[in-house]
Amino acid sequence: MNEFISVYHFVFGTRPTEGSESNSKNLDAKFVLRENQKPVQITRIVCAIEDKDCKTYHFDRYGRFGIAKNEDKPKIKMALAAYYRSLTFSHPDEFNQYKEHMSDFEMAPEWHSFGWLIDELPDFEACYQKWKEANGVSGKSLPPLQNRNFDPSPQNHIWINMSKILKNVVGEQAHQLIKLGDYQKAIKNLEDKGLRWSESEKKALRRSLRSIVVSAE
Repeated sequence: MNEFISVYHFVFGTRPTEGSESNSKNLDAKFVLRENQKPVQITRIVCAIEDKDCKTYHFDRYGRFGIAKNEDKPKIKMALAAYYRSLTFSHPDEFNQYKEHMSDFEMAPEWHSFGWLIDELPDFEACYQKWKEANGVSGKSLPPLQNRNFDPSPQNHIWINMSKILKNVVGEQAHQLIKLGDYQKAIKNLEDKGLRWSESEKKALRRSLRSIVVSAE
């Protein structure tokens, strides 16, 4: 059979390693970055999947391999949409966890069961230009999607104000420990004042505390 290259490979610029185990659960160990294989942007991937002139292949839930029909495509498109949202709006730490999740076939099978045969690869850029023409934006300079949830710039005075408030709440010593990566005293002081977080939430809290202190200096 012609070699099958999955959507995962194209998005992250990977290819199978030689002699890799086909039943490996963690595909980070099975697939490696290739210098001559550039990642393909989500916009281009989705346009190629939608293009009726491009054959997209997939393994169905029974393990049968064949051409993906229109009714087979929503699941991978939803997965790509979730990835794009995470890439655009998530904190880098959260995105890295999400990326690790996608490398696991059992956790994200749609990423690895959809793709193209290597001898029938689409022209991703041409598919995107075709979509732009069909949607009336060909030749136009398109504005980037702005993330309204990005942290303020380091020069923004809000960091200084937030840092002063935090210092007053947790105390001078705890405030200095935050900068060194020691959050225990600061979080205890906050909890003593009635604030509560789950263990999973504390990781995000520690990251936020350090951002406030470091960005204010």
